Amino acid sequence: MKKRIPVYILSGFLGSGKTTVLLRMIAACKERGQRPAIILNELGKVNVEEHLFADEDLNELLDGCICCTIQSNFRAVLDDLAAQSPDVLLIEGTGVANPVELIEVLTEPRYTGYFHLHSLISVVDASRFLEYQSIFLSSGAMRKLFRDQIRCASYVVLNKTDAISERKLAGIVEKVRALVGEHVPLYNTTFGQIHADELFQERIMVHHADEPASRGQHHAAVRAVRMDAVPPLEQKQLQDWIKSLPDSIYRGKGVLRLQGKEGLYELQYASGQLAIKHMYMDNPNVTAALVFIGEGETAKALVQSFQKEFGKVRLR
Repeated sequence: MKKRIPVYILSGFLGSGKTTVLLRMIAACKERGQRPAIILNELGKVNVEEHLFADEDLNELLDGCICCTIQSNFRAVLDDLAAQSPDVLLIEGTGVANPVELIEVLTEPRYTGYFHLHSLISVVDASRFLEYQSIFLSSGAMRKLFRDQIRCASYVVLNKTDAISERKLAGIVEKVRALVGEHVPLYNTTFGQIHADELFQERIMVHHADEPASRGQHHAAVRAVRMDAVPPLEQKQLQDWIKSLPDSIYRGKGVLRLQGKEGLYELQYASGQLAIKHMYMDNPNVTAALVFIGEGETAKALVQSFQKEFGKVRLR
């Protein structure tokens, strides 16, 4: 019988650092001489981080959540990969995906002969853990989803620990332990820095999220807004505008141009922190685009705020 393809699922709320961990896993596969396939799910219609995977076997599932609205697309990709037989399959769901449904698909009889689920890695943003669990700062649906993403984990990557005090971190570790138990490994990290041997553990899933039958409702309050044809922006003005964003905007990312500067710049916004980095590649045909993800009404208001500050953009 053909050797089954090991599968690793990356789960975690918006901006937790999943893509950073995914890139580390891809690099580790290559160092081992393995050929990884990647399934990347985005809520928006276009993946603005596609440049990070330029040389990879990337399968994009866009404009919906892999665990419900585009689950049939997920099965179609799995059918193709079963025939291609990559050495490893790495799956990153959206930040509002409930991983229970992904597990259910991968363990269907039609796939168990081709894929072997090794582990589910939950990446948690330590700097916003308490905020996401607060009844005053987040909705009941968001709190439940956040807990479910952790409860399902084979092991937990508690990321961005450098942003909080040791005392606060100890309290968060205790709360995570209450969700997953003592037997689930927990790694404290910064910038997703974790050894490859720990990332590629094979651990049988023992935890399941509460009430998985309520699938499909977990991201009803979340909306992704994409803005195309973004003009060159003045950097200080952009930074000031980003600082004014409410906490209900969880994530921002994209490619843009800055006034008075050459080339393309990558924007990453998560956990209230903004990073703008010059990209080594440039292409005059690339149209600057930004995606922001947050609670529905807030995301809609964000577009109006952006256009008032910087001018009209095309929406998708």
